[in-house]
Amino acid sequence: MSHTITVGTSSFKYTLLSEPQLLAEISRIALAHCRGTLHTASFQPNQAPSNGIGNQDVSVIEDWEIEGEPWKLRAIFDGHANGNETVDFASQTLPSMIRDRLSDIVRTESISTENIKISLASAIIDLDNSITEGLFSLFPQEKYINNLTDEEIQKVVNDKDTGGANFTKVARCMRGTTAIVALVGPKGDVWVATIGDSQAVLGMKRGAGEWSVRVLSSNHNAKDTIEIERIKKEHPGEELVVTDDRVLGVIAVTRAIGDHLFKLPSVYTSRIFRNAFQGLRPGSEEMIKKITERNLTPPYLSNSPDIVHLNLKDEGASHACLILCSDGLMDLFSGGHNRTNAQPLNISKMAESWIRMVAEESLVPSSNSGQNNIGDAKSNLALRLVYEGLGDSRRDEERMSWMLTLEMQEKWMDDTTVIVEGITL
Repeated sequence: MSHTITVGTSSFKYTLLSEPQLLAEISRIALAHCRGTLHTASFQPNQAPSNGIGNQDVSVIEDWEIEGEPWKLRAIFDGHANGNETVDFASQTLPSMIRDRLSDIVRTESISTENIKISLASAIIDLDNSITEGLFSLFPQEKYINNLTDEEIQKVVNDKDTGGANFTKVARCMRGTTAIVALVGPKGDVWVATIGDSQAVLGMKRGAGEWSVRVLSSNHNAKDTIEIERIKKEHPGEELVVTDDRVLGVIAVTRAIGDHLFKLPSVYTSRIFRNAFQGLRPGSEEMIKKITERNLTPPYLSNSPDIVHLNLKDEGASHACLILCSDGLMDLFSGGHNRTNAQPLNISKMAESWIRMVAEESLVPSSNSGQNNIGDAKSNLALRLVYEGLGDSRRDEERMSWMLTLEMQEKWMDDTTVIVEGITL
């Protein structure tokens, strides 16, 4: 049955569904997998947006044996802007960088909590710096750029007909990605690296007791007071450095991989990025104007992650539940997707509710290991969190229906990716 909903000043059709149709539709759309006590799900209902850019979230699951001991890496990269060059590069490159550096630490018996924290941070910073270096290999400095015509710049950048190596270097600077990376060691150590606004939550259970909850991530967002104070301190006297809850009035995150429009002098935006065909989003002239006028003392976005460590045994935990998510899950639970009743973001409160929903069951190996859980979203704990965030049909079938079936060309909700893993010591 077709219904309509008003979004902004426009009306759009959607199909009203009920159970079991809602559960089946969520499972059909999502990329959901289970393996043992590991559950993953990635969700974007608009699978053919008008700009051709689908789900930009990428999750990475890797298990390593280093010097005979097991290590786990779990990560979510949340890409943004007009392409996937940065999120693809980061998700394909960073895990191996971390593994190689970790192997060196373990092999030389220099393993320590601090060494691994330093290694994680330097891997992310070095990855982002390599993107900068790729651009500088083409356009090394402002003086050099000023001596080039637009036609000369276009000839260098737009080389897709000859392989596109130069365009890729430039595009990685124009796009961006956040990252949340969890590293689990063989002796109960957990490290979490945050750059951007994805989140990591850890539930811990001591014996037969209650679950305690800890948020292990930071919220690198221009609504966060700590981040706002840091940026204003780094750019004194610049009144528009954070405006409308965005850095320079343009971008929501305060730290990221890529996004060099906010890290380099404005000449790179006005001359290089602007001359990349299919580079910036159509209709981005207003954004370019804001950046070029307000970009006075770059960088405005940081490539430095926050790193947190704890040891589960030292915490007295016998069991744990690790949850990683892109910021789309927080939007769902706070009502941030095209709804007028959005609530202030309370990550700690959300974390507690997520652990209540999935922690106990996360300790039981899935009977659907290795399969997509078609037709049963609730058997995948990561997808269960998405389902609950969408509204849970018991509470709001109408909202779930339009969130799933809205006939709209643009994305109406953020890409949402979740990892849930139960850990027994």
